[in-house]
Amino acid sequence: MKPKLKKVSYVQERPILHAVDEDFVHHLLYTKYIDWRYEQEARVFTSLEDKDSASGLYFADFDDDCELREIIVGPLSNVTESDLQEALGEHEGHVTFTKARLAFNSFNVVKNKRTS
Repeated sequence: MKPKLKKVSYVQERPILHAVDEDFVHHLLYTKYIDWRYEQEARVFTSLEDKDSASGLYFADFDDDCELREIIVGPLSNVTESDLQEALGEHEGHVTFTKARLAFNSFNVVKNKRTS
């Protein structure tokens, strides 16, 4: 069984397509250009069998193997910390919130120190 959570590999060159099989598809799904390495991203791919009846959306549950620790709100998002606290409910105490902004002199997204 493939791991539920896997770290992204950051590479300088695009992978070359030799054959399309499940292993190569997973390699592509977990690969990003090296300039994004500051994100230290991990990804979860799971089957979408269970639909949330209230929203109609599909979710993978957090568990012992995959715990939500931080939410980074993008620079163009209008989501507030109180919106996130309400959505997290009882799990809110274990999660840190960061509002991001675009860096002044690079393509990076960085913590906005003027907001919580």
